Amino acid sequence: MTGKGLICKLGQHTAIEAADNIVQVDMFGETIITQKNTPEGTIGILFDMETCLSHEYASLHNMYRHSGLNYDKTVKGYLEDDRRIRAVRLKGVKCSALFMPLNLNVKPALSLGQEIDQIAGVKICEKYISKKTQQSILNREGKVKENIAPTFKEHFDTDQWGRNSHLIKDGNLVIITEKLHGTSGRCGYLQIDTKDKISKWKLFLDKLIWGNKAFYKSYEFVVGSRRVIKSISEQEHGNKEHFYETDLWTSTSKEYFEGKLKKGETVYFEIVGYTPEGSLIMSSVSNSKLKNFLSKKEYEKFINMYGQTTYFTYGTDKTYKVFVYRITRTNEDGDTIDLSWDQVKTRCEQLAVDHAPELSRFITDTNYVSHLETATEQLVNKLTNSESNMFPEHIKEGVCIRVENGSLTPKILKSKSFIFKVLEGIVKDTNTVDIEESN
Repeated sequence: MTGKGLICKLGQHTAIEAADNIVQVDMFGETIITQKNTPEGTIGILFDMETCLSHEYASLHNMYRHSGLNYDKTVKGYLEDDRRIRAVRLKGVKCSALFMPLNLNVKPALSLGQEIDQIAGVKICEKYISKKTQQSILNREGKVKENIAPTFKEHFDTDQWGRNSHLIKDGNLVIITEKLHGTSGRCGYLQIDTKDKISKWKLFLDKLIWGNKAFYKSYEFVVGSRRVIKSISEQEHGNKEHFYETDLWTSTSKEYFEGKLKKGETVYFEIVGYTPEGSLIMSSVSNSKLKNFLSKKEYEKFINMYGQTTYFTYGTDKTYKVFVYRITRTNEDGDTIDLSWDQVKTRCEQLAVDHAPELSRFITDTNYVSHLETATEQLVNKLTNSESNMFPEHIKEGVCIRVENGSLTPKILKSKSFIFKVLEGIVKDTNTVDIEESN
């Protein structure tokens, strides 16, 4: 879920059985339902699930279910007051996105393929965040100290596969790994500023002796969640809100990586299973609400396979486990390079830790596959929506597509299964804190 709209052309119509006025369109990894009289090739905006439209946009287009909120009070739409785009199943079609034709007057200012969250300076959408998660973020603001470890870099945002499949070029190495539903962690053995640990008297003497050449840096073991530094050499840093009863990120990093990393090395990983206190890292989900999104046969099969409740345990038997998905090396100037995937696997073997499960790999070759993008899309779709062979006790979240093309940093894209996205939405309905957004 990106929280941004994609400028695109409406794809090919597919008829829906027993439906005279609506059609199905599959595009950019999403399925939409639109009016039959909306021509193929119409330029518009594609909004994916869990995008929240702005009040101004929803009202102007008369999209509210409560007509009193619409520009035209006589028109009733289909959005609830939170303006959140949700998955729906209509006439047997599983719809995961919304397409809105663009007004002719604004087309010249926008380009096909452009991702936007505003038009002419007016906000039109953002990522949906539950009220409880918003409050958690607000509670944490102002509690985090200045980043004294500038080489401790956050993992870059992972773009959606459906919107970026065209980035794969001839000769690229593509590795597809299973995406795991846990909380992101990172740790590194990095050079940090230690000036705040030095007494004022020593700082004064050093200034007299060394002038501006005084050096206050050392290599320390730094731990963080996706966006927040949690500890430096086991000493808590800044934020005291760890979401769980204890600092899961520091305890996990200490167990798996402390004393093992090379200077400048940072490891990025997913923590899955249970906390040290025995609670699930990621919330369980009741499967009963899936009735609205699956056929009767599909639902019965799902319940027979996974039960009435989904627990994301990953076979950990009441403990936690780490899966590494990225490793970098950063020099003292802050320049960073990524290890290749095969180097990541080798390094994980040295560290005695698991890497993200590899499902497939290939080198793109247009001499071998004439329709490269289509063939790759078919494979990604198949692996995204199939059952997990490694973790058969619950559904697969999806896959990550890692593209290595000779650059210092790989391109990593994500593709989530429809059912997992629905379950994510169900969790948000319970107003549970989203750990990744909060941390």
